[in-house]
Amino acid sequence: MALSHSHLLSQGQRKDLVARPDNVRLHCFGSHYACHEVWERAVPAELVQMGDLRENLAYVAANDPHRYEWLRAKFASCGIEFPSPSL
Repeated sequence: MALSHSHLLSQGQRKDLVARPDNVRLHCFGSHYACHEVWERAVPAELVQMGDLRENLAYVAANDPHRYEWLRAKFASCGIEFPSPSL
């Protein structure tokens, strides 16, 4: 079974981070579309199921505060508590 991976900050969001290894996460076992698509869709009800969500949020907060605030607003609009990023 393959590992599902993705850029935490996509090529479209941050071209300067595309080649940085710390911007790529191996999220979970499953097809490329498993956790990768969950992260890319950024649907809060799906994101909270990801085991590495807090670590991913910490990376986003440190490297793209605008995207981080966008995610916070998306959670708020869905009425889902925004998890605090892990340090």
